[in-house]
Amino acid sequence: MLVGLFCWSISVIFSSPPLRFILDEDYQPSQYGNRYHEVFVEQVQNPLYRPDTQNAAWEQGGDFLAYRIFIPTISYYLGFEPETALFLISICGLFTLSIVYDILICRGIKVLPGFTFTLLLSLSPVVQGSHQYPGFPDSVAWLCVAVVIRYPKLLIVFLATLIGIFNDERFLLALPLAYAVIFFQERRELHKSVSKILPFFTITVVALVVSYFLRRGIAQGWVGNAPLTGNYLPADKFHFPFTFWHLLNLTFAFTFLWLVVTLAALKDSKYAKIYWITILFYSAFTIYLCTYAFDYWRSIACLFPVFILSALAIQNMLNALPRNLLLAIIALTVLTPEIYFTGNAPKWMRPLPIALFEYIQDKSILSR
Repeated sequence: MLVGLFCWSISVIFSSPPLRFILDEDYQPSQYGNRYHEVFVEQVQNPLYRPDTQNAAWEQGGDFLAYRIFIPTISYYLGFEPETALFLISICGLFTLSIVYDILICRGIKVLPGFTFTLLLSLSPVVQGSHQYPGFPDSVAWLCVAVVIRYPKLLIVFLATLIGIFNDERFLLALPLAYAVIFFQERRELHKSVSKILPFFTITVVALVVSYFLRRGIAQGWVGNAPLTGNYLPADKFHFPFTFWHLLNLTFAFTFLWLVVTLAALKDSKYAKIYWITILFYSAFTIYLCTYAFDYWRSIACLFPVFILSALAIQNMLNALPRNLLLAIIALTVLTPEIYFTGNAPKWMRPLPIALFEYIQDKSILSR
């Protein structure tokens, strides 16, 4: 837990949440580009919130916002204010990092390589996504994925799937990769592990069926008596262009962790070709599918189990890395400005001191 807390703190310090947006009541969501926060605030006060009048956030997102109600529901019944609910989302990133570190250590990776990996993951959209977009419950979905990997019990998988789906549907893209980590040891003889894999497949299908009827109940008003009208998905037509800006997002999102994947695929694929071909094709499919979302940088966080299984594949190599090299990677990662792209517009995640300065001065340091 201490490693998770430290890495989470580093993430907050070097890629701070937008304090002006969170703390300044006069700072409008549209100024920051996060209209969903308006809906989140309403949902914390009423998880079955439906706009009485025209609502730009609701129209922009489609009615699928009505299904992302796990944190609002918990917050509503515990009497949390929206600010506390935001912190609840953020703290899930801490637990995700703690569990990932625990997975690595339990699978044989030494302390310093495990710490380095966890720190690199903390400076990725897996944690930063919910920080940069207050009200987006990404980190809850990724925590569910980490829990499935660390505690692969059928009941836990069932509950984590339900919770994940009611936070962010991209949880489903990460789930097959989570199973790839769970059955990593069997990768060379997957055909002999069907009896182990089948129960997980079955319980996932059951959870999906249950979630479908729950979502259907919400849409029809059978659950909560607040039926939906409008689009289930955003009204935009499906269009999947993969551009140079998507490539930049991929590169900046996980930086040195891509080296881990490359080395693992080259080294381990000699012994488990079908496993790695499947992983790489599925990852490529996911990378492409995520281009549907305007917030591509947040979406590709669902790839993070690939980096875990890649680290396991080359654990001997990672354990043999010189201490000074690992420390240099940590320093270079931490000191490199944290950047992502929305469309072709670069976004700079401010370090905490700069975010505080901008909040006090009530203006961006980039403004004239």
